[in-house]
Amino acid sequence: MSNRQGASRPRTLEAVTISSVIVALLTAVFVLQNTEDATVNFLGWKATVPLAVALLLAVVLGGMLGVLISLLRPLLAGARSLIARRSGRAR
Repeated sequence: MSNRQGASRPRTLEAVTISSVIVALLTAVFVLQNTEDATVNFLGWKATVPLAVALLLAVVLGGMLGVLISLLRPLLAGARSLIARRSGRAR
C-alpha cells in the first residue's frame, strides 16, 4: 500500500503543475484581451488603470490570500489543540 501512495504523489504534483500552468495561460490571455482603462474604487480610493493591471492585481492578491489562509489553518488548529489541552479537554 505504501508503494501505491508514493507513486501517486508525483502524479498529483504533475497534475497540480499542469493545472497551474493552464490557469496561468488562461489568465494571461484574458488579461491581454482587456487592455482598456478602468476606474477602480476600493475603500475610498479611486484610480484609473488599465483593466489588465486591475485583473492581474486581483489575481495576485487572491493567490496570496489563498496561500496565507492555507498556511494559517495548521497554526490555528494547533492553537485550538493547545487551548483544549490546557483546559483539560484534550481531543
